[in-house]
Amino acid sequence: MNSLFVFPNGTRKAVTFTIDDGNLPLDKKFIDIVRPAGIKGTFNLMGTERMSNMTPEEYREFYRGFEIANHCGMHPKVITESEKELISDEKFVSSEANTELLYKTDMEGLYYKYYRAWWGYVATPETYIKLVARAKAELESVFGEGNIKAFVWPYCEQNDDAVKAYLAKNYESVRRTGSATFELPKDRMAWCYNATHANLNERAAEFETEDNGGELMFLCFGVHSHDFENNHCWDVLEKFAEKYGNRPHDFWYATVGEIFEYEDAVKSATVTDGEIVNGSGISIYVKVDGKTVEIKPGEVYKR
Repeated sequence: MNSLFVFPNGTRKAVTFTIDDGNLPLDKKFIDIVRPAGIKGTFNLMGTERMSNMTPEEYREFYRGFEIANHCGMHPKVITESEKELISDEKFVSSEANTELLYKTDMEGLYYKYYRAWWGYVATPETYIKLVARAKAELESVFGEGNIKAFVWPYCEQNDDAVKAYLAKNYESVRRTGSATFELPKDRMAWCYNATHANLNERAAEFETEDNGGELMFLCFGVHSHDFENNHCWDVLEKFAEKYGNRPHDFWYATVGEIFEYEDAVKSATVTDGEIVNGSGISIYVKVDGKTVEIKPGEVYKR
């Protein structure tokens, strides 16, 4: 990517977040900290199953200004070959179960598993895809058709070719768990955040001084609002918002989707020694003699 380009506010550094599961009480606590600081990001919801008694209008207002991604209803894992042999006809009756079995649910191809204090759902690839599609339909019924463009794996990235092929055809980006550098992701189908509650302010300090050769970069932290609650560290987020929020001359605050959309626009530009042609549908920006110059859609900038 040409290092002439900057984000819309004239910086080369974007700040965002990616928060899973849709825990409404704790998401509210999270939002009440980041929203006044101008920090934007993406909430990854499991369809509308945690919508509680909220109306669609109230749900939209709750997450107003943030991006919504699909985190798959029931939060399942894809079944492995070895797990297929563990499918049981028994009904799950005890949370003390120590026998590694998959108990059938009312949905074909969806199983419940409780083993050594781990519990959750396991699905066949066909059922997993149905759950992904159902959650997207639910979310788009609230947030608008065509507005759910990203998928986030429950747990870690699942190694099933059929599911991955389905996601690649139906989503613009797919997030996994793990860690990453500050570079914008090279693979949108397996990208990751680069900070968590455990190292947020340390990583932010590194990000503030990072140069990256003058290329566009981002700080993206995750992964649950309950991480701050369970680890008694809301002060970490508060300190981050206080130090790194409300600094529009230093950081571009955007959702993950907005950052990716802007990167695509920059990549689509035609750059020669004499001019830059913006062939995208949004404005792109370059830094010239210390000033930020806007190049509107379809516009040709003479260098």
